[in-house]
Amino acid sequence: MSIDALEQYLESPGIDVELLGKGEKLKLLQGWRKRYASKLCQETGKSVVRNWDLYVFEKGFFPCLIDGEALTEFEKQLPEPCYVLPSDSGPGFWCSNLPPVDLGRFCLEGARPWPSASAGSGTTWADSNILVFPASMSWTLAIHAEGCFFAVDAK
Repeated sequence: MSIDALEQYLESPGIDVELLGKGEKLKLLQGWRKRYASKLCQETGKSVVRNWDLYVFEKGFFPCLIDGEALTEFEKQLPEPCYVLPSDSGPGFWCSNLPPVDLGRFCLEGARPWPSASAGSGTTWADSNILVFPASMSWTLAIHAEGCFFAVDAK
């Protein structure tokens, strides 16, 4: 899978998508982890476990909704620009006019619109997770191959 394929998927419903550099993506991930993984960091000294940001939701370090309830709550959010950050080493995306409308299909195992990251890497997109959140980071949708989590942080 190339970055172009994900960008095309995001742009398909008419969303304006800006490619983010790795440095900007890293800053955003650090901010997200500070916001959503602070309890994990306090208890373990780590803000991410084995490059798996969703550990914070999976192990109850931050309250969240799961799968169908997560998608229902995500759909209730007012449409606003948002970041889409895959956990791989590539860049992320800023959807400047609207969030991607069909993120629910990411949560269906095997329904992702891409096969693998690269032929020799041994990593597939199904091994990754994707974080979606607005600039305020007031909510986040965290997507992985088998489902998703939705959390709200009213800070």
